[in-house]
Amino acid sequence: MEQKNRFLSVVVFCIVFSTVFFLPLQVWAEWKQEVQEIAAQNRPNHATSIDEAQIRGEFTELLYHYESLDGQPIITPIAPEPSSPRVVISNQEAVEDVEYLFSVMKYGYVGYQYFGGDERFGTAKERILEQLQARTSHEMAVRTFYDLLCDHLGFINDGHFYLGNRSFRRAQVMMMDFDYGFLRDENGYYTKRGGTKAYLELVNGEPPDPYLWPALNGDGEIVYRIGRLRSTDEGDDAFELIELLLRAGESTRQDYAVIEPSTGSALDGDGYEQYSLDGVPVVSLRSFPYGSAMKDFVQDAYDLKLQDAFVIDLRSNRGGDTGALLEWMEILADGPIGFPHASVGLKTETVDTLARMSWPLIQPELYRPEKGWTEIMLHLENIRIDNQAKIVVLTDSHTVSAGELFVELLRRVENVVFIGVNTAGAYLTGNPVWSSLPNSGLELHFGTALFLAVDAGALVDREGKGFLPDFWVRPEDALDLAIRFIRNYGLK
Repeated sequence: MEQKNRFLSVVVFCIVFSTVFFLPLQVWAEWKQEVQEIAAQNRPNHATSIDEAQIRGEFTELLYHYESLDGQPIITPIAPEPSSPRVVISNQEAVEDVEYLFSVMKYGYVGYQYFGGDERFGTAKERILEQLQARTSHEMAVRTFYDLLCDHLGFINDGHFYLGNRSFRRAQVMMMDFDYGFLRDENGYYTKRGGTKAYLELVNGEPPDPYLWPALNGDGEIVYRIGRLRSTDEGDDAFELIELLLRAGESTRQDYAVIEPSTGSALDGDGYEQYSLDGVPVVSLRSFPYGSAMKDFVQDAYDLKLQDAFVIDLRSNRGGDTGALLEWMEILADGPIGFPHASVGLKTETVDTLARMSWPLIQPELYRPEKGWTEIMLHLENIRIDNQAKIVVLTDSHTVSAGELFVELLRRVENVVFIGVNTAGAYLTGNPVWSSLPNSGLELHFGTALFLAVDAGALVDREGKGFLPDFWVRPEDALDLAIRFIRNYGLK
């Protein structure tokens, strides 16, 4: 795995939760009604009561029950970059790597039971060993061994689980036609040609509503675009052709939309920056670095909360230390913050050893060698956070982990709007650790803390899908369109 993967964010699941010219306060108003109505459809259900006993019981079933913690593996240190990486291993060495891999996952990977426990992992291990034993050659290429492991572990869907350079996250990507926009009135979705409205009746022979998503055109105005979320399991075609049937009066015509992936490229940069764009403050966060680097970010929250509108750019935020973002949120909320969720950490000798190797700079006294599981943490208070400032948050498919925690919290705040595409959905597990398979040297990376939000009274898994924006735009256009959107819908 590349070195940058070592800096995937640690998600801490214990939530208690420059002079810049800005526009004058008096020119702003609340978001216009259309914006508020669209955003409200993409927010948590705060009216639903939460049954604590039910949530605790369902969450507990997702944790592996250790009858004994004997027989834990002797941990292989993280392998340094070899001058000559191994290309071939013996079949016996491959068997040893398989035994090590599945033992480390059982005693170290927090998602072991979540993704099927002994039955699912045991079946995968058995099939891998069967294929190794069926080989006529006594040696195999490391690449062949790697592919064999990946083929049989594909049931895992976890953005913090890596083997080699492969992420085991099944991403859901928005396929969208960003050139074809519809407006909406009481009769439905329509386009105009020569002043005549042509209403969309069918999409691929079906009612249009599931295919239409709120978006912004090039002027930052609300339109609706044709799109669908596609899982990586469905293939990777560069585009899809969508058939449309439109009606204008008594006549109908057929048209087509061309939908394409909307992921965008990862943006450069690191840490925190604040600047002004056309008089609007912009908070840019490509990560949440550890240490004192985020002090300015936290301190600036006192000034930002008094502004009428500002942008938080979380595009390509790869996560990091959650402490700074929680402090920032508490300043915005004038007190402790949080949202309904359940979390737990796995604490075994395997986890303890891996954590010490993976995070050598963390103080040793922070490690707690408890046996089995930590206490399940339930935060079930379901509240909205009052906020007067209009906040536009930008997201893309590279917004992950702690960046997604920030999104989760901001979804509870009044007057916040999200623009861009869905986040990565690397949010199920956290507190990642590393190891290497002893013979092949393949690097293994996985989480040791499990986290699930609670929405509408139920546990929610967003892995691969992430958080959807209120308004879809190409990620590379999001910042400019956010400024236009603020002027269109946030001014008096």
